[in-house]
Amino acid sequence: FPSNWSDLPDSVEGSVNAETESSLKTMEAKVESLENELAVMRSSLTAVENAVRDMPAALMTMLEKSMGKSLQISEQCSESEGDWSFR
Repeated sequence: FPSNWSDLPDSVEGSVNAETESSLKTMEAKVESLENELAVMRSSLTAVENAVRDMPAALMTMLEKSMGKSLQISEQCSESEGDWSFR
């Protein structure tokens, strides 16, 4: 390619511009597609995060129903340690 675009014949310059425009449209479409995929992934991760956050309470409720007892976790202990007491 010449260093100066003005040295190109009009037909070549038009062809290069058309190819560039086509490439840009293709890239824009790919970017839009990737953005849509990311939006779906974000909503999926949010749903999983909400389910995980609600899971301990649901598990305790199921355990209480199956044992017929009330189950309580000590507030002073961390969730990972789980100081469990039955009533």
